[in-house]
Amino acid sequence: MADQSEQADTDDKPFDPAALDQKITLPKIRIASPDIDIFIHFKDTQGEITKRGVTVKRVWAVSLRNTIVVLSIEGFCHLRQDQRDFNIQRIMEAFEWEGGPEIWDLAGWLLMVIGQGKKRQFPRPKD
Repeated sequence: MADQSEQADTDDKPFDPAALDQKITLPKIRIASPDIDIFIHFKDTQGEITKRGVTVKRVWAVSLRNTIVVLSIEGFCHLRQDQRDFNIQRIMEAFEWEGGPEIWDLAGWLLMVIGQGKKRQFPRPKD
């Protein structure tokens, strides 16, 4: 007589590779930001790379297995003088300010700074 685990294996449906193509939709998390200024090199949908100052207002993320995965940032683009959304995967490089230290892990850095609850603004020239 077969035990339950062996019986369960024989009753399983065959693997369907088309199941891998199904999208899983996770609820997005909106994380408010205390106006963090960053400088980015951004690749748009046409492949053009521009350098922009951005004041981050919100971070959009999902929670996956107790890990926050950042998808995009929403903020004021100083180049376009408008509110914009930036896909995190299209941000090629990020800096704390123009000419400032590079941010190697933008998602992690943003979550850390937001957790501190402090505004991070571009350094202003001294008089």
